Amino acid sequence: MAKEAKIIEDYAEEATRDLQSVLPALQTAITALDALDKSDISEIRVYTNPPVLVMTVMSAVCTLLQQKPDWATAKQQLSDPSFLKRLVTLDKNSIPNKVWKKLKQYSKHADFTPERVGGVSLACKSMCQWVLALEHYMEVYRMVEPKQQKVREAKEALEIAKGNLKAKQESLAKIQEHLRILQQQYQDSVNQRESLRERKVLTTKRLERASILTTALADERVRWKDSAHDQDVKLHGVVGDTLLSAANVGYLGVFNAPYRRLLVSQWLTKCQAAAIPVSKDYTLVNALSDKNKVRQWHNEGLPQDKHSVENAVVIKSGHRWPLIIDPQGQGKKWICGMEGERLKTLQAADPNYLKILENAIRVGEPVLLEEVGESLDPGLHPILVRKIIHRGGQDLIRLGDTEIEFNQNFRLYMTTSMPNPHFLPAVCIKVNIINFTVTFEGLQEQLLSTVVQQERPDLEQQHAQLLESIAADLQLLRDLEDKSLSLLQKSEGHILDDQDLIETLQRSKKMSAEITQRVGQSEETEKNINQARQKYLPVATRGAVLYFVLADLSMVDVMYQFSLPWFQRMFRQCVDYLNIKQARGTGTPTRPLSGTLRPQSARSSPDISHPAPTAVKKKPDLIGQDLTAHLMKMIDTLTESVYKVVSQALFAHHQLMFSFLLCTSIMRNNAVQSTLSGEVLNSLGGLVEKQWLIFLHTPIFANMMDAETEQQTDGLTPMQRLEMQAGIGSDPSSPNLTPSSSRRSSVSGSTPFIGKSTMPKWLTAEKWRQCQYICSTMEDFSQLCHSLVSNPEQWQLLLRMDDPYHAMATRYIPLEEIKGLGSRPSSGKSVSSRPGSGTQERTQKTSAKKVVFKWEELTAFQRLILIKILQPEMLKASIRSFVEEKMGIKFLSTGDFDLKEVFEESDAKTPLIFILSHGSDPAAQLMRFAKEVRGSTLHIDMISLGRGQGPKAEELIQKAHILKGRWVFLQNCHLAASFMPRLQAIVDSFNKPGADIDPQFRLWLSSKPDPCFPITILQTGLKMTVELPQGLKANLQRSFGSGGSGIVTDQLYEDAKLGPSWKNLLFGLCMFNAVVHERKKYGPLGYNIPYAFTSSDLEVSLQMLQALMVEEDGTVPWSALLYLTGEVVYGGRVTDAWDRRCLHSILQRFLCPEALTPGYSYSSDGLYRPLPKSYSLAESRAYIDALPNSDSPDIFGMHENAENAFLRSQASELIETIISVQPRLTATGVIGSGKSSDEIVLEVISDISQHLPETVEQDEPGTARDRDAGSAGRTTLNTMFASNQAAMRKKSLEKQAKGEKVVQEDPDDLSNSALVTVLRQEIDRYNRLLGVVHSSLRSLTLAVKGEVVMSEHLEEAYNSFLVQRVPEKWQEAAYESCKPLGSWVKDLAQRTDFFSTWADLVISNMEKKMGINRPVSKQSPLSLDLGEGEVTRDGPRSFWLSGFFFPQGFLTGVLQNHARKTGVSVDSLTFDFHVKTTSYDTEEALNDTKQGISVLNWAFKQGQLPPEAGVLVFGLYLDGARWDPKTESLQDTVTSQQYSRLPEIHFDPVQVTLSQLEREASSVSDSSTEATTEPSQPTQKRIYECPLYRTSRRAGNLSSTGHSTNFVTAVNLPSLSTADHWVTRGVAMLCQLDD
Repeated sequence: MAKEAKIIEDYAEEATRDLQSVLPALQTAITALDALDKSDISEIRVYTNPPVLVMTVMSAVCTLLQQKPDWATAKQQLSDPSFLKRLVTLDKNSIPNKVWKKLKQYSKHADFTPERVGGVSLACKSMCQWVLALEHYMEVYRMVEPKQQKVREAKEALEIAKGNLKAKQESLAKIQEHLRILQQQYQDSVNQRESLRERKVLTTKRLERASILTTALADERVRWKDSAHDQDVKLHGVVGDTLLSAANVGYLGVFNAPYRRLLVSQWLTKCQAAAIPVSKDYTLVNALSDKNKVRQWHNEGLPQDKHSVENAVVIKSGHRWPLIIDPQGQGKKWICGMEGERLKTLQAADPNYLKILENAIRVGEPVLLEEVGESLDPGLHPILVRKIIHRGGQDLIRLGDTEIEFNQNFRLYMTTSMPNPHFLPAVCIKVNIINFTVTFEGLQEQLLSTVVQQERPDLEQQHAQLLESIAADLQLLRDLEDKSLSLLQKSEGHILDDQDLIETLQRSKKMSAEITQRVGQSEETEKNINQARQKYLPVATRGAVLYFVLADLSMVDVMYQFSLPWFQRMFRQCVDYLNIKQARGTGTPTRPLSGTLRPQSARSSPDISHPAPTAVKKKPDLIGQDLTAHLMKMIDTLTESVYKVVSQALFAHHQLMFSFLLCTSIMRNNAVQSTLSGEVLNSLGGLVEKQWLIFLHTPIFANMMDAETEQQTDGLTPMQRLEMQAGIGSDPSSPNLTPSSSRRSSVSGSTPFIGKSTMPKWLTAEKWRQCQYICSTMEDFSQLCHSLVSNPEQWQLLLRMDDPYHAMATRYIPLEEIKGLGSRPSSGKSVSSRPGSGTQERTQKTSAKKVVFKWEELTAFQRLILIKILQPEMLKASIRSFVEEKMGIKFLSTGDFDLKEVFEESDAKTPLIFILSHGSDPAAQLMRFAKEVRGSTLHIDMISLGRGQGPKAEELIQKAHILKGRWVFLQNCHLAASFMPRLQAIVDSFNKPGADIDPQFRLWLSSKPDPCFPITILQTGLKMTVELPQGLKANLQRSFGSGGSGIVTDQLYEDAKLGPSWKNLLFGLCMFNAVVHERKKYGPLGYNIPYAFTSSDLEVSLQMLQALMVEEDGTVPWSALLYLTGEVVYGGRVTDAWDRRCLHSILQRFLCPEALTPGYSYSSDGLYRPLPKSYSLAESRAYIDALPNSDSPDIFGMHENAENAFLRSQASELIETIISVQPRLTATGVIGSGKSSDEIVLEVISDISQHLPETVEQDEPGTARDRDAGSAGRTTLNTMFASNQAAMRKKSLEKQAKGEKVVQEDPDDLSNSALVTVLRQEIDRYNRLLGVVHSSLRSLTLAVKGEVVMSEHLEEAYNSFLVQRVPEKWQEAAYESCKPLGSWVKDLAQRTDFFSTWADLVISNMEKKMGINRPVSKQSPLSLDLGEGEVTRDGPRSFWLSGFFFPQGFLTGVLQNHARKTGVSVDSLTFDFHVKTTSYDTEEALNDTKQGISVLNWAFKQGQLPPEAGVLVFGLYLDGARWDPKTESLQDTVTSQQYSRLPEIHFDPVQVTLSQLEREASSVSDSSTEATTEPSQPTQKRIYECPLYRTSRRAGNLSSTGHSTNFVTAVNLPSLSTADHWVTRGVAMLCQLDD
């Protein structure tokens, strides 16, 4: 059947092919017809007698169309529009045969071809082609038609055959289906039999597996039940835990551990208040991590403390890339251990680090970017904010102009070594800042591992292995549990059919039991090991205490940098050294300690970093007292070694501070470390934190005392207090000693009346308040105030003590107990007091019982607190005694270093750094050392850095690597800040792997303290401070140094041709050099500006002296010598005219003709004298060595009060330095009020706002509404002047209209007064200041409440209020002042009172002249009742010069007024000064500067008329001298009384004539003779030109006048002593004091 169908199909295909072969020709003809258009047809139709061929073609066409074949018919057909369409669509298959036969008649002609016809007509050509194609088609069609007929017949027969076949096939299928059913039934029966057999086997196995599974999971039931319960508990607090964890990760990373705990505690409290469920024992670590993960982190290098673990959790959980604050490298160490070798470490300073970062992003590698600055590279922005683009199934990120693929495995870590960076908010929102600064607990654990590793290496190794074993076992147990749960979860089908699961559970059960047992045993072993390790905890604790003291030193000076790796090496070396020493016994040293500056006592010790290969026997385990003694030795060795090394890198004025910090830090740690043994703990004793804070911040806490506390600590018994309140009132015996009558009270620190009444006369108000504070807060001082009031003899004895620290260790015996044993010895200067006067006398009359304060019961530190308050000038010496008592004299060394030993301890990779002080230069010392080591200095290359010297320095270092044995000394690195990063890279390259460094190479550096110096170089290098010698003796020893090291050599000293006076002049010049150097320590009393005199000044002066002596042939040219030395050499450095005057006075004492006479002495005590002419240089050095170590103030021309002031300033500087390294003060729990810092600041703001007006001419300070109301109803000076000017213009116009003469200037018009102009300017200045004050107060209030952002200025003001300091923004807008905040605000209130009252007087006077009557309010200062004759006063009776913003302008105004009044030139005027001593100006009143003056009473008091010419000035003070009202002249101050008050001074303008100028010039030129000439009569007075300064600081900016901006004027004061006497004492007048 298929074959027949194939034949039929082939036959049909053949017929079809034949027919298809002619169709293309036909289609071509049809296409040609389609190409014809009407114009072609019209061409044929126009023929009347067509050509033969055209006629033949048209006849053929008509035949095919079955039309008559003639021309008429043809033309008719051509005219048919559808003619061509009919031809195309002609049904060729239906044309009859007879038509084809007729057609043959035309087509058989030989010329009936398209080519021939085309020669006649193109249109006929197409029709001819069509006719021939149809004819050919018809011929083929006739041949194919029979074949097609046969195909159709064959197909019909085939269809019939197929139908029969289908019927047969259907019958066969039915038979086969029946057979299949029978076979299936059979197979099902067989399968059922097999299935039953398999189910029997499976059921048997399932029973067995069920038994196994039940047994395996029986033990897990309890654990899973507990776990489910735990999960339920966690789910209960999941909302709160998630909230707190998100807050921790998002906000707390940047804070330290205590602040984190505080915030979390507050958040927990708020969650409880808001009913947000939180887990009971919530911690960030428990919420976001597990013990196994934490153990793994520890094994990777993460410190053991909780703070570090929290940091790791934040880093792992945060969505932003971490920026780690890592000054000690703890975070970097952990990241390197965690990420392994795949970590890419980059430096932010590397310009090509972004390229490496791009590659890491593509590959998906972790990257650590180190040394990131406070601002980030903008190129990191897309990475930090994760600006990822998802395109085509890929993650892309655009870096610059390039899009790269972002691999999700990429991780970025950033670190900075800055301990306290200040990141902008734009940086904080992009990264997650993590504070990885080492904590005390973390460092303690690290050092404990170090000491145990050295002492018990087997124990530490066992501990490390045990930790790893526990971590591995716990992880394996966790993995087994996870695998079991995973198999249970993923099991498909019946669980009893999973043989792998059953076997896994069976193995897990067995292994879990073993691991659980092993973990339990390991944890028990770990406890035992930890107990053994804890025995060495005191050593680690001491190490941690020492390190944190060292870390704080960087805040004192930027050059005091000590890295943690260096300290850990030092710690390890000290432990090794002690062990080696004990193992070997005392032996000879092999070589010094390497790598660090060792203590002096250890420099003879063996090399502890490279011990000899001699085997050291394992020492037996120490227990009991032996272990305690061993630990004490280790602690002492460590403490002493660290102190010795560090003290060499500190300046001398910081070494006592370091010793004190070291001692107190150990004591403070002892107070909180309860785990130490008694002997170790009590080696120094404890110091509670409260006493430490009180010691540092007593003035601040005292100013924050409330009035109730002050009243309770007034020093009186309750009965005495009642008697005083009932019978004692104020005693305004004199107007200048009464309390201030200002309309505004002080802001803070205002003492109630009782407190002021009971305060002893010899105490200042500030000291009394501090005594009250410690009396109220410390139990041991509860009787202090009672004793101060009732027993002044005890405290006068304290003030006379030369060593109060040790003296207070013994009991005070009152006079009543030692009657008959003689008078009480006096060990110091007597302090004047008047116990029988005032309130103190009345108190003693009330009760004669004296309270003896038992200071012998105080602890050593409590004695320091009392000395700091009552005798601050002895504080520094007492601190030295305290340190010596607690730690020994070895912790008070000077820190001198031996350059040779330091060199031996260095290596080629370690820079040696000289830290310079002013005027010091180690170049000569280094050159001498280089010559001593090598025999010459040819191997050392020196270059002083500066602009353009960096490349030269780098070239020297490179050459030194090529040449052998070279040293390079780079001087003054602080002058090449731009070269420092390159120098850091050079030094870092020394330690790179493969670096080839010559072992003899050394890099020496010198620099003054400067932030640009690289910290890493400071941390890795050996530091040595270079300072000028301190003290006259040390300066002279330096000048006369032995071995040719001094300026004065044997050849110079013994030069006989210089004349007999040469040695005296040389020694006097050296003495002068030492004095001008050491005088700087007295601060403003010494020089207004501290000058950096150097040793070169003395060298040049000696050379000039030598040249002058040679030139003058041995005679002394005094004038030339004084001028060249005082004006050129030393005076060339002096910029202040008054300092130059002082320099000349000092110089004339050492270089004068009298110094060449026998018996002359440089000092009044005769201790310092010129050298005898017969002395050799060796004898001169012996004489200098015999001089005292401490300098008497007399050699400097100073009073002993100057020495006390110097000691007080040193103590103050010491305390301020210690405070600067302490955390910011928080008042809570210390002040006693329990108030927070915010509450205290808000109280201070409120107090200041209440006591300061908005403007000067405001009636009373108060609320804003009151101020607005007050300002609306008061006439101000400016409005009054505007009204006055309008009235004057109106009056002038009226006179002009009447034709009267108009006077341009009315002498009675106040608007023409220069002083009123000064008043208006001062009011404008104070209004601007008050505006700044109140604006910042309002902003700070909002910032504290959280309503506005706390800006940098507001934060500075916030901190200033806490420490009672004037904010910087206020200082910029204010007058110069050194007062603390409370006194400053009180002073400002008094100033506004003064100018407001003055303005009221001017306004009142102008109103009276204008006929305006204004009622005077009760609160107005005009209510002073000026009396008759004073109604026209337009200014104060006496002027408070201290209250002026610009006092120089006021004095100029006085001269201008006088010039206008007298008609003289103002340039020809100057002042005469007359001190107006009154009956109120007693010696006691003038010396009492503690009591404030009544400014308004002095300035506007009744019955006193101002002088006719000039002005009276009050409120001035003397610094370094006092005014004697009896002799009406200057006198030396009373002991312990540096300042005194001056009476009123009349500034009288006088005209200067030429003769007066000549006399003044001659008096100045004769000042040198006046210095040594005594007055002929005891009452003869001289004049001292005393400078007047605004503040005690004296120094200021140099103004256009050539004077300091702090300088006001010079006042001539009468004196019985010479002017040089006061010049060398630094006597000056001050407008205000500092308290």
